[in-house]
Amino acid sequence: PPPAYIIQAYLEATLLLRDPADAPAAGKRLAKLHDEYRARHDFWSHTDIDPAVYAALRASKPAADAFWTEVETRYLAAARARDRRALDRSYARITRDYAAHRAAIDTLVTRALAYQTSLNDRAATTLHRALVLLSVIGLLIVGGVAGFCVLLLRRVVSPTVELSDVTATLARGEPASVPYLDRKDELGSIAVAVESFRVAAEARAEADAAASREQTMVTDALAGVLQTMATGDLRGGPAIEFPPSFREIGQNLNSAVSTLRAM
Repeated sequence: PPPAYIIQAYLEATLLLRDPADAPAAGKRLAKLHDEYRARHDFWSHTDIDPAVYAALRASKPAADAFWTEVETRYLAAARARDRRALDRSYARITRDYAAHRAAIDTLVTRALAYQTSLNDRAATTLHRALVLLSVIGLLIVGGVAGFCVLLLRRVVSPTVELSDVTATLARGEPASVPYLDRKDELGSIAVAVESFRVAAEARAEADAAASREQTMVTDALAGVLQTMATGDLRGGPAIEFPPSFREIGQNLNSAVSTLRAM
């Protein structure tokens, strides 16, 4: 765009051709435009742009320099001198230089548009790849979280619930098999503790059953002796065998029966 493109300066020169009396003011405007052209060209020359675009920018400079040289050395002087023939000849030369400059600028614009299209395509491709990569990463994260949840469910939650159910069953006095005794983690330690509770509960149940049987045996024996004593028949019958825990009571009872028989 202007001021790197000298179209505005060419317009000023064309207007001056129609009104040479405006030479003093036109000279100032053209000088300002020349300064702006140099500054802008220097800016683009030191900017990191596409090499093909930069080559087209450099190609536009010789014609522009010839344009400015003609304007400042001959064209403005002819306008100030009101020399129509010199002015027309000089205008023809700056028109030629402007046409060459415009052709270079047209090439520059074409290359710049091509570079912009290429840049947009590369940006779109990069964006697409980034979106695909982010989608893959997202899927991997979701899959990892899902896998972790499944593993947590299988390795921790379900075993914990199963051990809880087994513990509740044992607490009700019902038989149950304790799982996960072979695990080496915290759940394995809990399973071992529950198994110890189960073994202790079974031992206590067996002890209670044995004590109940002994009490029943002793009760039946006492009932038999009392029934015999009630009939007054103490003549026969062997000594009554009591369980070891009631041995002393058995001995005393048998001794009492023997004493009654001897009376």
